[in-house]
Amino acid sequence: MNPSIRDVLASSVEEDLAAISVRPTRRYEVACVCAGDPQKEATEDGLVVVEVADGALLVCVVDGMGGMQNGREAARSALEVFAERLVGSTDGADARTALVSAFERAHERIQERCPSGGATAACALVTDDWVQTVHAGDAEALVIARSGAVPFRTIAHSPVGYAQRAGLLDEEEALLHSERHLVSNGLGVDGMAIHVGPRVPFEPGDTLAVATDGVTDNARESEIVEALRGGSLERGTEEVFTLCRERMLRAMLGMDGMESVGKPDDLTLVTVRRRPATDAASGPSAGDASAV
Repeated sequence: MNPSIRDVLASSVEEDLAAISVRPTRRYEVACVCAGDPQKEATEDGLVVVEVADGALLVCVVDGMGGMQNGREAARSALEVFAERLVGSTDGADARTALVSAFERAHERIQERCPSGGATAACALVTDDWVQTVHAGDAEALVIARSGAVPFRTIAHSPVGYAQRAGLLDEEEALLHSERHLVSNGLGVDGMAIHVGPRVPFEPGDTLAVATDGVTDNARESEIVEALRGGSLERGTEEVFTLCRERMLRAMLGMDGMESVGKPDDLTLVTVRRRPATDAASGPSAGDASAV
C-alpha cells in the first residue's frame, strides 16, 4: 500500500493513532483515535480516512472479529483494500461505487489470506449535502444534528442489535446483555451481506461518528450525542474515548459488578463535523501542523 499523502488523511496502518488526532480539511473537522484493548498488547481495530478529489471524505473503521482466528490479520487486510481502492476517487458518485467494490474485495482478500478470520466494518461517504453509510457487522455510524437529534444510526448486525431495533430490548438491556459480543455478519464470513444506508442530510454543524463496538458497547447513545453535538470536536471525541476507557478499566477490576455498562475491547472512533460555509471558504489554519 502506497497511498499519496494528499488522498489519505489518516490511516492506523501507517501511523500510531492511540491518542486523539485532529485532521482538518477545507470542508470538515476530523478527529480520530484507534486504541487497543487494555488487556491485550496489540489492537485488532483500525481506520482509514480518504479525502476524495472533490473534497468529500470516505471514513472507514474496521474491527477484527475476536471470536475467530487471525482477527488482526483480517482487519489489516480489509484496511489495505480500503486504502488501495478508495484513493483516487474523483467525486461522490465514483466514491460510493468504489466503496461498495472495496467491501467486496476486502471480503475476498480475507477469505484468501486468512480463511478462518473475519472483520466488521463501518464506512461513510461524507459530502457537502449528505452522508451515506456502508457497513457489515456491529461497527456502527450515527449522524448527530446540531439540535442533538439523531436522524440516522446504522443497525448492529448481531442478535442483540436486531432485538434492540425490533423493540425487544431497550438500550440498557442491550448494553448489559450477556450475548452482546456475538456478531452475525462481517467481512470474510460466509454469507457476508453489505448494508447500504440512505442518503442522510448533513448540514453545517452536524457531526458524524463512525465507531467500532469498543465505543458502542461502552457508551450510551445519549452520552455520545451529548459529547459530540457541539463545542470542540476534539474535546468531544476525547470525552467519548475517556468515558469508554474508564468503563473498560472498571469492568476489568470488577469495580461495578455485572450490572454496569463496561466491556474491555479495542476502540476506534472517527468523528467528522461539517464546517459552516464561512469556515469552509477560509480552510484550515495555515499554522495548524496537522492540516493536510
